[in-house]
Amino acid sequence: MPRIDFIVVLLVVSIPLVALARRINVGYPVLLVLGGLVLSFIPTHPHPEINPDLILLVFLPPLLYWQAVTAPTDTMRSNLRAIGSLAIGLVLVTAATVAVIAHVIIPGIAWQAAIALGAIVAPTDDVAFWPVAQRLRLPRRIVVLIGGEALLNDAPSLVLYGIAVAAAVSGTFSPGGESLHLLWIVPCSVGIGLLVGRIVSLLWKNVRDSQLQTLIAVIVPYVAYLPAAQLGLSGVLAVVTAAIWVNRTSHTVLCPEARQHATAFWDTAVFVINAIMFVLIGFHLHHALPTLGRYPPAVLVGSVAAVNAAVVGLRFAWIFADRAFGDRRSRTIVAWVGLRGAVSLAAALALPRTVAGGAPFAHRDLIILVAFSVILVTLVGQGLTLPWVVGRVRPRTDFAEEREERHAFATMRDAALQRVHELESEGRIVPDHAQQLRQWYVHRSQAPEVARELVDVERASLIEARERGLIDNTVMRRAQAALDMEELHLERLPPAVGKP
Repeated sequence: MPRIDFIVVLLVVSIPLVALARRINVGYPVLLVLGGLVLSFIPTHPHPEINPDLILLVFLPPLLYWQAVTAPTDTMRSNLRAIGSLAIGLVLVTAATVAVIAHVIIPGIAWQAAIALGAIVAPTDDVAFWPVAQRLRLPRRIVVLIGGEALLNDAPSLVLYGIAVAAAVSGTFSPGGESLHLLWIVPCSVGIGLLVGRIVSLLWKNVRDSQLQTLIAVIVPYVAYLPAAQLGLSGVLAVVTAAIWVNRTSHTVLCPEARQHATAFWDTAVFVINAIMFVLIGFHLHHALPTLGRYPPAVLVGSVAAVNAAVVGLRFAWIFADRAFGDRRSRTIVAWVGLRGAVSLAAALALPRTVAGGAPFAHRDLIILVAFSVILVTLVGQGLTLPWVVGRVRPRTDFAEEREERHAFATMRDAALQRVHELESEGRIVPDHAQQLRQWYVHRSQAPEVARELVDVERASLIEARERGLIDNTVMRRAQAALDMEELHLERLPPAVGKP
């Protein structure tokens, strides 16, 4: 287990790196990896021992859960064939190709370990892609394809990884038996996820306390992951399934305060986990090198070069061979965003150190090095050059999301104005009050910058009252919470909202 002071150091280091990345418009995981690599050269700092259970049981479930909860699942359904091709077809082909390459180049490596390496480097990570996508206003379909792939490809890759590692540890491997095991794993894991999702929705519906609802939201990924893992099933599939169910039902059963609290918690928690994981990538890359002296240089260089070429080359070949990924511009960007990240790191570090009987896990250090090299090449190399590629390719920009956002806010405004008219007709509000409400709704949507100024004035007066001793700190917090919610609403309003 790593010492707490080391975790604190990682988080402290991440603050200026993330700030710099946002300032220069680069995905923050790129600079975190480089920062971790620099940190690893400090000789006075202890080298932490990472418990595999910490990676797979503590870090992985929340990453998968929040990725699935925030995924554009409605739009993904209309692109399911292309997403499935990437998330299942390309993952399995990549894993198989890398396994063959490793088996040929690395002397004495067992097929089980080679397949584990292929499963480690097969899934993509879209964390470094989002900052670029938001800044460059990429077409929605490209964003959906990349996000959908990253959401769904973890499951097949980690299921394959689990089977390969279990076979490597036990020393036995039966293709027929493992195939039957896989057919059993998938429906049972999905069933656990659906059961957890339904139970969580029922709890939210009947437990109206906002703090308890938030607590339930925090433990959902672990409640789905742990039973599946204990039963030898796929915790990944269980978490993703539960999250998708939660995504469809939480809007109607969660109270507003709990929804705000849960969103704030998961946004921060996932960011912190990603920060730690990406700094660890760079840190462990340096510390893995001294253990590789027993391998000939030809094996080291050959395995790293061949696996990276296969991972990148296969992606381009796969995507450009299928017109389902759009025109040539779209296919270029989708092919370029084959970034590997936290999931590959978690799987690599979680490789057991010993097998049955106590013998060392053969070629573990080399597998970790090759996996880290793929993360470094794709995340840093392709991640840093992605803005340049987008600038050269110049994909056709669509404004579908902006149009839908305007439609959403206009629909809410029109519904409220219609209700004001009904209340006036029923005599429940006087005409002057109705007119004031109409003006307020129209003013807030058409002149949000003025409304923000009014919020600033209210906030300043609130602070002044607190400093003069006219109100207590607890009263100030409650009033400020209301102002914060109003300000957040105004910030999310699109400019010049009109009727669609």
